Amino acid sequence: MCLIKYNSSGDKQWHRIRDGVGWDLCTGISLDSSENIYIVGTTEISGNNQMCLVKFDPSGQYQWNKTWGEAGDDMAMGIAIDSSDNIYLGGTSDIEVPLMHWHVGKISLVNYDSSGQYQWDHIRDETQNEGCFALELDSTEENIYLAGLTENIGHNDTLLVKYKLIGASTNGDGKKDIPSYDIFLIIIFTCVTLTYFIKKIRKEKK
Repeated sequence: MCLIKYNSSGDKQWHRIRDGVGWDLCTGISLDSSENIYIVGTTEISGNNQMCLVKFDPSGQYQWNKTWGEAGDDMAMGIAIDSSDNIYLGGTSDIEVPLMHWHVGKISLVNYDSSGQYQWDHIRDETQNEGCFALELDSTEENIYLAGLTENIGHNDTLLVKYKLIGASTNGDGKKDIPSYDIFLIIIFTCVTLTYFIKKIRKEKK
């Protein structure tokens, strides 16, 4: 993973490289209320890909990194940080279907507190392949939206999932039971739709 800072004139200030054990891929970046920098993506560990979260201070000094994964491959595709600096990662997890010995992609949501301590995770339980490509909190910070794709009779549809974070309970194994959510399926096949949803949510926050 590589992080590069430029000033407003486009002049390079510094760069940082996270040298993982295997290959690394950065897919998202965000700042917290103190302008600490977070990059997210995927890192290879013992032959499997796991979600990776790396924190740098405002001057680019490395602080810590966290990884999360199930038995298969996991990839973080987006990050959202609330006003208390709690961190949410959205992505896709490769899950084996019990007794069937085949795998499907499932949308996954992982939460860390402001210190980088793991809090909980939630994996959307659907039988078809799905993937998350972006996420955003609304202005109340009680709801979070994940945008991506879902498999639908041989083709992919755009997917928007809304989760209510308030009132959700956590099991002993860290799994989050989110009580209710709304799903919107839009039969549009371009990434422009995903960008539209995220921009709309960000406007509501302002």
